[in-house]
Amino acid sequence: MGIEACNAVLAGDLFNKITNKVSEKESYVATRAFFTMTEREAFTNYKKFAKSNTGGGGEINGNFFVKLMPVGVRIAGGGFREFTEGEFRQEFSKWKTLISEQINNQGEFSIESYFNSFVRDENSIQAWRDCVIAAFEDDDGGLLAFGSRDDSNNPVLEIEWRISLELAQNRSFLNIATKDGVAIKGFTQRSEIAGKSNKIFLLDLKGITDEEKSKGFTIVVTVDVIDKDDENLNEAVPIVTVATTAVIPPVTIPSGFIEPATLESVIRRAPTIAELDAIFPGNIDVAATRWAQQQGFVAGVWDHEINATNVGVICLSSKFAERFAPTIAELEAIVPKNIDVAATRWAQQQGFVAGVWDHEINATNVGVIAIKVADRFNPKIAELEAIVPGNINVAATRWAQQQGFVAGVWDHENDGTRVGVICFS
Repeated sequence: MGIEACNAVLAGDLFNKITNKVSEKESYVATRAFFTMTEREAFTNYKKFAKSNTGGGGEINGNFFVKLMPVGVRIAGGGFREFTEGEFRQEFSKWKTLISEQINNQGEFSIESYFNSFVRDENSIQAWRDCVIAAFEDDDGGLLAFGSRDDSNNPVLEIEWRISLELAQNRSFLNIATKDGVAIKGFTQRSEIAGKSNKIFLLDLKGITDEEKSKGFTIVVTVDVIDKDDENLNEAVPIVTVATTAVIPPVTIPSGFIEPATLESVIRRAPTIAELDAIFPGNIDVAATRWAQQQGFVAGVWDHEINATNVGVICLSSKFAERFAPTIAELEAIVPKNIDVAATRWAQQQGFVAGVWDHEINATNVGVIAIKVADRFNPKIAELEAIVPGNINVAATRWAQQQGFVAGVWDHENDGTRVGVICFS
């Protein structure tokens, strides 16, 4: 088992620990770890999650630990079933592409460094160390550099070195290159170390600004193996140089790690009823848009799918929507006593495709989600009745999905024969 395999085991351990209840820090580490995996590794961990969270009816009940990516394929009633392997690979590839730029902007990532700094499970980290050392023995040597933050957020560098049997009679010299202004306590460059070494160094950040101290950075560690008989060590050409890097994580996870507000896709999520009740008890419409905003979206619309535990929320980024607060008087002047219809017509008067009342309202204003990018259709009421009798809201989103859209929402236009449906790609 190589180091990459040890990292995959550590990631799996992380996912097992946080499946049922996940903090923002754990979700951050899990999301980054998940999208550094191969499709096969990611699918293996997803299958474990699905197995632990699928009820008797085949519906997944838990919340996935990876930000934004859905737990499975939507089924009638608003819930989700488990992805097949093909479906998972397609979804995984899509999300990896969508967030790759944002992930890259977060700096270099290593599962062990972030796990130890933000999750802090010493047993798991020790098991990972043991795995790496065993891998070194199997591979006849190796160099590991492991950065983290201690409980006081001080950066720490740990180095594990195992010289190969072939070179064991020679001498090893350690070099560490780090960020300008960062000193390594108790270390002198080109220090000789034993062929089997474990070194732990504290890093001194006094030479950098307070702002820089909180950021993550990368350290380059090299070991030069010098011929044991070479007397001029300063000018000796190494027999071999082994190099690796260590990541010192930032003090805190970046705010807006994945910026939903800028995503180039409409997302449909299924938060729990309990989550929404904690935001705005007894009003799913208002709670849905506030929940979506808490996730970083511009707004959210309840698509009226609901089961015993979850509801469907269409989450809209800035590409697709803007939010306004026109006065009640403005809307009354368009369509008296019907805020839903007045909201969409008001938005159209402003040049938008359509609008949706988000059910926010005070004494003078209401919230309107103005739709910038969408398709609007007018299916027959009879078509929707054939899908879900007596419930235009649910039938509208299912009709839209039958046409190949991510989701749809009724804009409350209804002439007695046809209704208006806003469809999101």
